[in-house]
Amino acid sequence: MDNNSSWWRNYEGILKTFYPVFLGQVVSFVMALMSFTSSLVANLGANTPLSLSFFSYTALALVYGGIMIYRRQKLQVPWYWYALLSLADVQGNFLVNKAYQYSSITSVTILDCWTIAWVIILTWLFLGTRYSPWQFFGAAVCLGGLGLVLLSDAKASDGSGGSKPILGDIFVIVGTFFFSMSNVGEEFCVKKKDRIEVVSMIGLFGLLVTIIEIPILERKSLESVKWSAEIILAFCGYAVASFMFYTLVPFLLEMSGSTLFNLSLLTSDVWAVVIRTFFYKQKVEWLYFVAFALVVTGLIIYSKTEKDHVNAPANIEEADQRYQLLNEDEEQADHRPMSRSSWWRNHEDILTTFYPLFLGQVVSFVRALISFASSLVANLGVNTPLSLSFFTYTALALVYGGIMIYRRQKLQIPWYWYALIGFADVQGSFLVNKAFQYSSITSVTILDCWTIAWVMILTWLFLGTRYSPWQFFGIAVCLGGLGLVLLSDAKASDRSGSSKPILGDIFVIIATFFFSVSNVGEEFCVKKKDHVEVVSMIGLFGLLVTITEIPILERKSLESVKWSAELIVAFCGYAVASFMFYTLVPFLLKMSGSTLFNLSLLTSDVWAVVIRTFFYKQKVEWLFFVAFALVVTGLIIYSKTEKDPVNASATIEEANADDQRYQLLNEDEET
Repeated sequence: MDNNSSWWRNYEGILKTFYPVFLGQVVSFVMALMSFTSSLVANLGANTPLSLSFFSYTALALVYGGIMIYRRQKLQVPWYWYALLSLADVQGNFLVNKAYQYSSITSVTILDCWTIAWVIILTWLFLGTRYSPWQFFGAAVCLGGLGLVLLSDAKASDGSGGSKPILGDIFVIVGTFFFSMSNVGEEFCVKKKDRIEVVSMIGLFGLLVTIIEIPILERKSLESVKWSAEIILAFCGYAVASFMFYTLVPFLLEMSGSTLFNLSLLTSDVWAVVIRTFFYKQKVEWLYFVAFALVVTGLIIYSKTEKDHVNAPANIEEADQRYQLLNEDEEQADHRPMSRSSWWRNHEDILTTFYPLFLGQVVSFVRALISFASSLVANLGVNTPLSLSFFTYTALALVYGGIMIYRRQKLQIPWYWYALIGFADVQGSFLVNKAFQYSSITSVTILDCWTIAWVMILTWLFLGTRYSPWQFFGIAVCLGGLGLVLLSDAKASDRSGSSKPILGDIFVIIATFFFSVSNVGEEFCVKKKDHVEVVSMIGLFGLLVTITEIPILERKSLESVKWSAELIVAFCGYAVASFMFYTLVPFLLKMSGSTLFNLSLLTSDVWAVVIRTFFYKQKVEWLFFVAFALVVTGLIIYSKTEKDPVNASATIEEANADDQRYQLLNEDEET
């Protein structure tokens, strides 16, 4: 035992040191995804930079604003500061996304480094921040490299650098000026206040600004867009990637500051070269690589003596005065007329009640995106269901596992329980993704409701859970509806249900058995322990299982894949959407339990109908709508008297037995 703990102590410090590096590379890759999807939208002829940002700010406002409402937490910084930050952030995103209409992805990504120069100028002029000569020299070297990018774009004669590369570069430079203003304010708020408040307010006010500006600047452009599956996937990919970017950046800034953040983002320039070379088949000028080397050198010089520019004013008194100004503004906000605070108290309960509904619909939409991406991969002729899940589990293991390492937190539940849950989850994901090879998106999504029936059977047999006659009746109605789905697929004569719909349906039903095993275990762990631990361990063991199974089951399929931009966007969309799904589900289960969770997911079936009708141009059988109505009715009946299947023991003695089972976990951990 001493050897194991000594080994852990020796390596824990190393892991904690390297975790911010891993997280920095995750942020860098997410930024590269944002650049890729934004450039893809531009290359598809859609000139809608504000509309791209609209969905990002909407997601931030709904998710993090909802968490603020759920906490019943007052703003720690006056709202008008957030309004100014968001205004700057929206203009920065608008100009950078606009730049892709005229310049190349490589130029746009590397010119983002202008943000550092603007930050130095702004903090030096307005905050009195002192910088060393080495920092000025490092920034000058960076600017020299960025000047070479401008020179490279000016001499590009083959058009590979974009239609008007210099105009695009100017847009980026002006955009970084706005980013520098928002970044300085955001980093100050993250260091001093609550990061959830910062991100939620940027989302809320960013959403309001885009709603005002879109009708003025983009109405005609939106009307002229010819929507396709590829454009919508790019929009969704940008929204999800930018949501992850805004979510992860505060963690990285809090862990390591702006030094590692700036250095980490340099690898996004490498990804940009890969994308431009292999996807757009464009040649990258040799001057770009010289510019990149200069920027790296300049950033390293700058970072050797860097201090936090927000926290390094000319003297301590100035810092205290600026910090006190925020508190004074906050105190004044507390002395507003009682009528306004009374209005807030009256409506806060309503908002708190409806937030789980909003979050449920976000989860439902994310699940629909997962189904869409998986079905698109299948329709492109790629039979790699395990490889789809591989990237999801990798992201979960890196991000949440890293948070566990950073906390230096021991497992509260023995690892082998997580191994079992992770194994079951992988098999369920494999079979559902496999089902899209044979059945339609509508059948796969609605047949997921079989999970509830399996949960009842498992908890009744192994946990002694008692269910009321109404619950059995509700499930029977659900199963009747699902039987109609099977009947609909069996009698499909136009093959709109895909090649072998019944085989696909069988895959889904078997998959739901595995999901029921993982869901019961996951919900128990989420209720009793830390949801970060649960998600990180599912990611880690899910990754290990997929690494083991892919060479056995998918080696030949992977070798035969013909990769394309559309296919890679679908893979990335699946990975990012499923990462969001695993992230948000524990919050929803903790807030409202499985009742609202199951009911919320019903709207994903509606999204599936929309996708099948408008994207795949397939007819949906009338039996499906009857089946959907029966499933909704059955779930409502079931939910009227539902209890948590893990905690709903038959008697008090059985409840005590549950406590004994809970104690067994702790005993296993101690031994």
